[in-house]
Amino acid sequence: MKLLSVALPITYSSLAGDMKVGFGFRIGGFFFGGDDMMALFSSNQHGFGVYFGGCVPIFKKEPKADKI
Repeated sequence: MKLLSVALPITYSSLAGDMKVGFGFRIGGFFFGGDDMMALFSSNQHGFGVYFGGCVPIFKKEPKADKI
């Protein structure tokens, strides 16, 4: 299992004529991020969304070791 993941999604809307650059992190079973980092640095961007959550493996079983 990966312990750490980093994401940098980039989206462009041709209808609105704008670009969004987000970020996301996953540490263990928890994740968090935002959808538009450019809103923090630009005066003409409006709004910024954040998300967070966790994964609880309720029905996931550990793989059995093969006997040789």
